[in-house]
Amino acid sequence: MNPFDFYGPQFLIFYLILGAVVISASVYLRRQAESGIPTKTEFSDPYLLAYLRGGPNESLRIAVVSLIDRELLEVQKTSKKNVTDLVTKKRVTADIARRPIEKALLKKFETSEAATTIFGDSELESSCEEYKKQLTQLGYLPDEATKAARRQRFLIGALILLSVATVKIIVALSRGRYNILFLIILAVIFPICLYRISNPFRAARGDRMLKDLRTLFSSLKKRGKSIKPGGGTSELALLIGVFGLGALSARAFPYAKKLYPKATSSGSSCGSSCGSSCGSSCGGGGCGGGCGGCGG
Repeated sequence: MNPFDFYGPQFLIFYLILGAVVISASVYLRRQAESGIPTKTEFSDPYLLAYLRGGPNESLRIAVVSLIDRELLEVQKTSKKNVTDLVTKKRVTADIARRPIEKALLKKFETSEAATTIFGDSELESSCEEYKKQLTQLGYLPDEATKAARRQRFLIGALILLSVATVKIIVALSRGRYNILFLIILAVIFPICLYRISNPFRAARGDRMLKDLRTLFSSLKKRGKSIKPGGGTSELALLIGVFGLGALSARAFPYAKKLYPKATSSGSSCGSSCGSSCGSSCGGGGCGGGCGGCGG
């Protein structure tokens, strides 16, 4: 039977199924194209791990907590509601740090500023650029060729969805049927979902590497709540690099929640599943496109 002869409710069911098939096919083809055995990499830099998990915002958050734990940054009380300031400790200069991201943070907070000002700061983001470059070269983040393939799959899928909806609308109007509002809404929603699902932050290989890292450091996570301030900075940085600030003990590190409440309240951090989890379904829980970590 010709689906364009279906009545309104029947065609909506058909279109819902078509949309689900197109989106599922797009997810499957993307994962197949971007998968592969992760390259053996020396992941000793917790900020690199954090970037893989959630982009520059995650790297900066982890670096802030690490610098506080090493007593190079300090938390300042402020009279402003829901605002916590940071300042570089006295007699500490940016030259004391080894990594560009740490140098940039110590320089930024030479004068007291709100902790959340790290987000959207172009200089701080530039200090993370090497992480992006390295992860892209390893195939964990999409390069230009991968992005081009994603765009092609999106355009094909969107063309199918919009073409079918357009033909049905024309047929319905030609037959004097005007109950096409729901079809128009679906014809807008499905391509939006498809676009967001087609462009997650990580490549499929990066998702697999992150999963492997969480398995590798699972024992560290189990004893993570026992890590004390100042007592194991390397372990602390690795823990939150892989699992996010939510893995910290709220009792031992109360300032973390004050600095970045969204990150600490979301378990393994807001950036941990950004881009990949939304690819599993659009109708089941909504889509969230892109990723840069949460802003708080």
